Order: sequence, then structure tokens, then C-alpha cells
Amino acid sequence: MTIIFRKIRQLIKKKLTLQLIKEIRCITCYKISNQLYSISCCSQYLCMECNKKIQQCPLCKQKYEIFNNKSVLRILDYITCECSNEQCNYKSQFLEVLKHQETCEFQKRTCKVCHEIYLQKDIYDHMINNHKKDIMQQLTYRTDQI
Repeated sequence: MTIIFRKIRQLIKKKLTLQLIKEIRCITCYKISNQLYSISCCSQYLCMECNKKIQQCPLCKQKYEIFNNKSVLRILDYITCECSNEQCNYKSQFLEVLKHQETCEFQKRTCKVCHEIYLQKDIYDHMINNHKKDIMQQLTYRTDQI
């Protein structure tokens, strides 16, 4: 009986977390950032990057002011989640997971030469084993320009 309740509790927690994440993301780019600000006109959130690009609210088209909302960051500290990259077992607070994902060795990367997809941890070996000649040509070309 307790296993069933535990599973139900996990489902509810997961659903609440997903709903919360939807509510506290930037209304323009849909990202969650540690530089997330409230906007005066609609009480929505806007990240600093999007704030630099726009002059009026994307929802109501009014001019707005931004306010630092530290409560959002405190809420994000309570959310524990996992890295979204397959094979990665990293688990932490939401913002820590976002930082981790930028350098996660299981993140998928596209080879700039052959355009195949590799894991971050494998792309260096792939480049050396398959595109050494291309790399050397690029280096030679660049040193010739200097």
C-alpha cells in the first residue's frame, strides 16, 4: 500500500514541478534563467537577454519596467530535477542542472565537418580520428593569415 502512495506522491510532485516551470519561464524565449525578472504590465517573467531585445511587452504590447524577483530563484532552489541528457545521472536543484547541462559530457553535439551527431565526451576523439587532415588544413590556413 505504501508503494502505491509513494508513486502517487511522485506523480503529483512531477506534475506540480512541470506546471511551476511553465509558470516561471521567460514569456519570450521560454527559458528559465537565474536572471529572470518580473515585468510591471502583466506580472509575467522576462529573462535579461530578451529584455535587451524588446521594447514592449510581447503579451500586451505596452512599455514595461522590470523588477528583480528573488522569490522565483528561491522557488527554483526547491525544485530537484535530473539532467535531460540520456545516460546522464546528474540530479540537483533546477538552476544547478541548467548549469550542468551546458558542459554535460552526454550532451549531443554536431560535428562541424561531417554533421554527424556525437556525445560531448566522444566528439574530440571523433575529430582526431576522422578529421585530423581537415583540422590541420584549418590551422595552416589561419596561421598563414596572421
